[in-house]
Amino acid sequence: MGVRRRDLRPLGRLAGQSRPRGHHHSQLPLAAGPGAGRGPLRRAGGQAGPRPGHHRADHHHGRRRQRRPAPAAGRLCRQVQGPLRAPRCRRRRRPQPAPGSAARLRPRHPGRRPLGGLKPRFQGAVVVTRSEHLSRRDWLKGAAVGLVPLSVAAAVGLPPARKALAWASGSSAALDALSLSPQWLNGPAQTPKTLAGKVVLVAFWTYSCINSLRVLPYLRAWHARYRDRGLVVIGVHTPEFAFEKDLANVRQALGDLDVPFPVVLDSDWRIWRAYGNNAWPAFYFVGADGKVHGHAAGEGDYDRHERRIQALLAEIPGPPIAEGLSPIKAVGPEAAPDFAELGSPESYIGWGKADAFASPGGLRQDAAKAYRLPGALDLNRWGLSGEWRAGEEFTTSLATGAVIASRFHARDLHMVLSPDQPGRPVRYRVRLDGQAPGPDHGWDVAADGTGVIDRPRMYQLVRQSRPVVDRGFAIEFLDPGVRAYAFTFG
Repeated sequence: MGVRRRDLRPLGRLAGQSRPRGHHHSQLPLAAGPGAGRGPLRRAGGQAGPRPGHHRADHHHGRRRQRRPAPAAGRLCRQVQGPLRAPRCRRRRRPQPAPGSAARLRPRHPGRRPLGGLKPRFQGAVVVTRSEHLSRRDWLKGAAVGLVPLSVAAAVGLPPARKALAWASGSSAALDALSLSPQWLNGPAQTPKTLAGKVVLVAFWTYSCINSLRVLPYLRAWHARYRDRGLVVIGVHTPEFAFEKDLANVRQALGDLDVPFPVVLDSDWRIWRAYGNNAWPAFYFVGADGKVHGHAAGEGDYDRHERRIQALLAEIPGPPIAEGLSPIKAVGPEAAPDFAELGSPESYIGWGKADAFASPGGLRQDAAKAYRLPGALDLNRWGLSGEWRAGEEFTTSLATGAVIASRFHARDLHMVLSPDQPGRPVRYRVRLDGQAPGPDHGWDVAADGTGVIDRPRMYQLVRQSRPVVDRGFAIEFLDPGVRAYAFTFG
């Protein structure tokens, strides 16, 4: 359902070269029937159907897209055994897999179980980035703690000694990887010794990602309900944007978001790569024996996740686990999205991954330019007005009155924004179809459309309170010096 997947490939398409109209929606589920996306997608591995009892009407089309073969470069292995159950998660811009597929799967080595004994629900282990874009050193780190399959280790040329470790069964292999980063917040560092005999939920997330924010109510609830029974929730904060590497920013975000469980800062991606992870959010369920007993990527399936936690806790000494599931209260940006009406994909605003840009002349890389909006914006196109400098990761306003405009179809519209200079807030004004948003204002906007950007984070700017329709969105910055990173929807 929303996938954010990290792709380490070189940044591609220049802004102004829009993506083909038929594209996969990056926030819709990978595993779904008709309606999971908008265009022909790319996949590796076998065909997978929808989960039992999981049905979605095709809001946009009503037909299933045809499979396109994946390019030879980048395939880790063509053999994926058994039926695949694809994750629902938000992903970085990259060639997409077909609906119902499991994207690029790290192959399961024949006759072996991944992650020291895991028998995954979908036979193929963990969705990963393409191996040719990971350094040999990164793969060695993963192999050293037993998290890289032998078939993958061989494919990237690990030396024989490391190949032997790649599938080594170690009772704390997954927990050992947490020691690859020394920076912990919300408590002391967690080690295999301190976690011995406990059930551990390792959750990869990043604080500006809407999909990560929407799982926080569940992580909080599970932490509160089961911590005294033996559960330890550990957040692995792996950044997408550079500002998410800053310790002060992450510490403030943990307070703002009321994150009560320990968080390890994975700013250099060591833990992410050791796990072979490539999606926000992603979950690894580690039993009291130190072995990974399950993995999931993306939003949804929370009832199943909690029952898995209960089952693992029932295996360790202690009082009986209370029946039933945890009550969840989610408000603002953390509330569940309206996937039935989600008709707009995420869009990046820096030139490195920007697409669907509609202002005449395209984005000028790393240089100031006066932009203007086209006469009308088509659905899922965006443009700039005023003085801006387009950087690779973000685009910066240079004068008062700069505008970003878009036409979208979704209940919620969010933007990742930041002041250009710390301590210098930027005021803004939002308009929907040329008017103040009124009852359709987002969590970070008043009914008259006004708000302030005071730190780098995700801002919810629109939440439609009436039936969802195509809307024209514009945000005018009343002070210079805002950095705009991305649009996301819900």
